[in-house]
Amino acid sequence: MRLRLRYVSLFGLSARRTALDYLLITALFAFLLLAIAWSIDLARHFQHLRRAAEFRQVPLSEILLPYLFYRAVDILVRLLPVACFFGVFCAEVLRRMRLETVILMGAGLSPFKMLAPILVYGVVVGAVLWQLEERLRPYVIIQQIELGEGAYGKRFSPRWFPFDSWFLYGDVAVRGKVFRGEPPAMRDVLIFRGLQDEQLGTIHAAERLDPTDVPGQWRLSGVKLWNPREGQNTSVDLPDQLIELPLIREELRYHEIQGFYLANAPLAALSQAHPGSAARISADMATWRRGLIFVTPFVLAGLAISLARFGFSGRLLRPIRMIAAAGAGYIGVVSIKVIYSMGETGGISPATATLLPLVLLMGVTAVLTYRAS
Repeated sequence: MRLRLRYVSLFGLSARRTALDYLLITALFAFLLLAIAWSIDLARHFQHLRRAAEFRQVPLSEILLPYLFYRAVDILVRLLPVACFFGVFCAEVLRRMRLETVILMGAGLSPFKMLAPILVYGVVVGAVLWQLEERLRPYVIIQQIELGEGAYGKRFSPRWFPFDSWFLYGDVAVRGKVFRGEPPAMRDVLIFRGLQDEQLGTIHAAERLDPTDVPGQWRLSGVKLWNPREGQNTSVDLPDQLIELPLIREELRYHEIQGFYLANAPLAALSQAHPGSAARISADMATWRRGLIFVTPFVLAGLAISLARFGFSGRLLRPIRMIAAAGAGYIGVVSIKVIYSMGETGGISPATATLLPLVLLMGVTAVLTYRAS
């Protein structure tokens, strides 16, 4: 009988219906959040879309509908974790108010066994989130850039940056104005060597820096050289020359585009950048995020179930405790993004930034579940 009960708790009608409740209410929350985000986005960009349609002499729908799809993918990647938590949280509260969980616990199911439906839920939502994060979002970002509309269309478009950018590689620093496009380039370039020595080494100034077909090799045009170590106080004009740098072309091609916006091929190239560089940190962070994104719905669903039970005292709903539980869960969801941001800026390692919030939330879930049992 005990063996049969375990089987039913994992694969029986109750578990399937519970998982379906979780999925339906999560989908409802995701749709509501998407509708709100669409409204905010269109309030900012609708006039630009309408003018773009008039300029291209095409119906507004030919620009608006693809744009809404591109934005929907990015919005869902950002907000689906919030929908995961609150969808499961509200579903569990409704089940408790209908006494479903009370009846099941009276039939002998422990709180640990009643977590079984999140296995089905986590597989479905995790697969959707993984596809959105790894495949669809990089695709729609590229399409939005080609469309040239919206925040991403303008922010990530090929262009010369009007301000100087710095690239630091231990003993070497490169400064200049970046062209983010194909082929990438820099102009008004300064290359400093010997930064970690007592006295600065050489300083190359160039009108332009272009990549060659050899990785790590760059062509300098309009070159001048200072050598402070040899007492050289004035620059010496040099012909165009080839120079070896830790800089890779993908750092310019995708300058100031976070790694999680990129497809796997550019990420693989950026993962070969100099250790400690901003591009390498961003690429490693994006790789770790995509590797663990499938687990996130499991963790958030377990947390939501545990916190929803905390809002009840026996069969009675405690509003203050329930509001506190919902607030604590939202803080838990936000903490994932906060710690991710610390990893993006290099404050902590990418592995720590992606694993730490999941481990902490699983620990909270385990403690709450143990207390409930």
